[in-house]
Amino acid sequence: MVENHRTMFDTVLPFEREADLYRRMERMTGRLFSLNTAPPLGVGTARELPPAAAALFLVGHTFRHFCEEGINARQLCDWIVFFDHHAATLDHPLLERRLRELGIDAFATAINAFCAARLGFRPAFLAGPPDPRSAAASDRLITRMIERYRRTSHVHIPVAGSLGHLLRRRRIYDTYLGKTRFGEFLGPELRRYFKWLAGRVRSTLTLPA
Repeated sequence: MVENHRTMFDTVLPFEREADLYRRMERMTGRLFSLNTAPPLGVGTARELPPAAAALFLVGHTFRHFCEEGINARQLCDWIVFFDHHAATLDHPLLERRLRELGIDAFATAINAFCAARLGFRPAFLAGPPDPRSAAASDRLITRMIERYRRTSHVHIPVAGSLGHLLRRRRIYDTYLGKTRFGEFLGPELRRYFKWLAGRVRSTLTLPA
């Protein structure tokens, strides 16, 4: 699959802790490949990420979806297919060290545990059983997210729905990136939201009759 991004990850975000995570992931992914290790796709000058970089990108990309708009069953299948396909070629201890260094090993462990319990996945990294209480909470969170995906809207109207979405995201960040202060996460996000809302109102008022 191909997506059109200026950078591999979203490195400019209101929540600085997450933006910093993706800046570090961007640098880390870049160190994992060069043109010599990226095989050509046979379409112009496009090249494929080598497995080590692709694995890190997949985890980071899935985490971003998980935080922002949720994940669906297809994305979990992508996860299983990729890691099964590269089971013999990936340096799994290196991947584990990278994820622990980034601080998202708990997220990857939760996804692995869910896929192992529900979809028959046999993870070759971060495969140890998580704490039973956190495992149960993560299982419920992922299950609800899959069931809710695309069924409820994440649009900015009504306001209550958007605020509920922000609070759900904050719970995810508290779980997988550490506790956040109100001003650290919700403050910048609320300012962005109300700035967007004001612009939408202005554009509506200026529309021709």
